[in-house]
Amino acid sequence: AGAAAPLEVPEGGEVSVRTADEFLAAIGSNRTIVIDTGLLDLSTASDYGVLGGEHYFWRDWYDGPELVIRDVQNLSIRAAPPFPAMPTFWPSWTAPASAYPV
Repeated sequence: AGAAAPLEVPEGGEVSVRTADEFLAAIGSNRTIVIDTGLLDLSTASDYGVLGGEHYFWRDWYDGPELVIRDVQNLSIRAAPPFPAMPTFWPSWTAPASAYPV
């Protein structure tokens, strides 16, 4: 298994995701990713820790793979109601805390 093909999202559009693979495929510029689940378990991604996609890669960190988002502009990530304002990622170190500028 490898990285999912990027999702086609209209510029400035929203895409709703429920799984790690959907989330990773949705990463791109000029869009909002709406996480429609209370917990997004990135460790279930088909390429977890070994590969990456067009706009992300996994960095080997001291306590496990960390998601790094790269080469995107104007990307928003939010949770859908009634979930918390900030989505919960699991394992906690996989949260996309790193972003590389274009």
